[in-house]
Amino acid sequence: MLDQLTVIIKTIHRPWSCARLIQSLDRHTPGVRIHVLDDGQPSRRLSRRYPEEARRVNELIETEFDIGISAGRNRLLETVKTPFFLLIDDDHVVTPNSNIETLVSRLSDLGSDCDLLAALSDDRGQPRCFHVDDSKRILYASHGSHRVVEKLAFCDFVPNTFVARTGIIREIGWDESLKVHEHWEFFYRAWQRGLRVAITPEHSFDHRHLHNPSYNHLRRRSWYMRRGLQKHGLRRFAWTSPPEET
Repeated sequence: MLDQLTVIIKTIHRPWSCARLIQSLDRHTPGVRIHVLDDGQPSRRLSRRYPEEARRVNELIETEFDIGISAGRNRLLETVKTPFFLLIDDDHVVTPNSNIETLVSRLSDLGSDCDLLAALSDDRGQPRCFHVDDSKRILYASHGSHRVVEKLAFCDFVPNTFVARTGIIREIGWDESLKVHEHWEFFYRAWQRGLRVAITPEHSFDHRHLHNPSYNHLRRRSWYMRRGLQKHGLRRFAWTSPPEET
C-alpha cells in the first residue's frame, strides 16, 4: 500500500523537527514518497540546516517567507499523484505504533464508508463531534463519536495525523486566508460537506513539540482565529460540550 501513499509535510522554522520526522519515516516506512513545503526564512530552512534529509525528500518546495499553513498544504496536495496521502505536522515522529501501511490499507478497505482516517497524536487526539449553538453563535467540539465500528470512532474532528483520499480533500482544501488556526476551520467545512471521518486508537504518532520562539510567534497570531470565526458567522470556538439545557 505504500506505493499508493504520499506523505505531505508543511514546515517553517523547525528544520530539526522536520529532519527528525523524515528520519523516522525512513526508519519505519523506507521508500515512502515524501513531499515537503518549507516557507521559512532561507537561513532556517531544512535544505540549509539538514541537507541530507532535504535530499531524501522526493519533492521539496521552497517558497517566499510565510505563505501560511493553508496555502502550503494546498500546494503540497497539488503535487500528490497517489490516491492517498498522509498529513502530519513536522513535530511528530513515526514509531512502530504508527504502522502507516496498515493505516492506509484500513482506509482503502473501508471504501465509501470513510474518507479520512486518523491515528492518535501521543495518547491524545480523541474523537470530537461538532455542535453549533446558532443563538449564541458558538461552535462546540466535544469529546465523543457518532458511532464506533470495529474500534473505529466515526466523528467530525481529529488531529493532524491522518491518511485521506486525495481527490475528495482536494475538493475541500484549506482556506488560504488563514495562515494559522486553520485546523478547526478545515474540519468544520469538511463536516458541512459530509466528509466521513474516523479515528483509530490502534495507531499513533509521537508528538515531540519543542519550544521555539521564532516559530511560536508565527503560530500564535490570534487574528486568524477571529477571521475564521467571522467567515462562518461565529463568535467563539469551544473545546467543550455545549451546556446542558436547564
